[in-house]
Amino acid sequence: MPFPATEERPRTWEEFTSLLKELEGDWLFRGAMAKWNPESSLERACRQWGMPLREMPGVERKLLRDFKRHPEVRGLLGDPDDDLEWFAMMQHYGAPTRLLDWTYSPFVALFFALSCLLKTDPTERSKAAVWAIGGAWLDEMLPRRLDARKMRKLESYRKKRTSASFRALFISPPRTAFVYTVNPMRLNERLSLQQGVFLCPGYVSRTFGDNLAGVGPLTDKGNARSFLIPREMMKESFRHLHQMNVSARSLCPGLPGYAGWLKHRIPFLPDYTV
Repeated sequence: MPFPATEERPRTWEEFTSLLKELEGDWLFRGAMAKWNPESSLERACRQWGMPLREMPGVERKLLRDFKRHPEVRGLLGDPDDDLEWFAMMQHYGAPTRLLDWTYSPFVALFFALSCLLKTDPTERSKAAVWAIGGAWLDEMLPRRLDARKMRKLESYRKKRTSASFRALFISPPRTAFVYTVNPMRLNERLSLQQGVFLCPGYVSRTFGDNLAGVGPLTDKGNARSFLIPREMMKESFRHLHQMNVSARSLCPGLPGYAGWLKHRIPFLPDYTV
């Protein structure tokens, strides 16, 4: 299912930033393509392999077990029993997980949206998208959607943020379709630099869209926005983001980030004398 949101269509950087100023309170943002569906990498991988969603809990357990066992990851984590920290590490290195990446920064989200757009064929007239969800919407709706037992688990997780409270809320039965913001106690470097946060589904046998719908109708009162970004905005936006120090070099440090930054600098090179 498409991301259920009110669509905005800015045509310039100024229009985009003006629309952002209309957002009140805390918001979560995600860079995407306009045609993408909100789905986790675990859901997408199982779909690509033709596996039914009901098998995802078992697949998730076995992926987690295999990831923990091998020597490449030894010594990386502080708490070997913290499933959320393991999921975050798996997500960081590209393994399928139930987590969906978001950020508290609309400009970080825009950078990743434009990076996706840059990989598409210019003749296809594709659009990037910055998705936005009101953070207050989750806290307002969940008490109306979760039963008393699940709400106690949610309150426990909010207060403790321990591995046990994470498992009780998201992994142990009975399972309920909903999403909530999560982050491990120890952030990896990219999560920290990108102001990252995850949305985690409570019922991994259902699609991420079903879990999102389990919280309530996002389109009510403008609780979700989708800013559609045309290719014509790409050069202007990359220039402004570079001036704000939002770039591949700052968000993905090291040689891979520097190499990616060079690709984003190509349209500006004719302006420089060598």
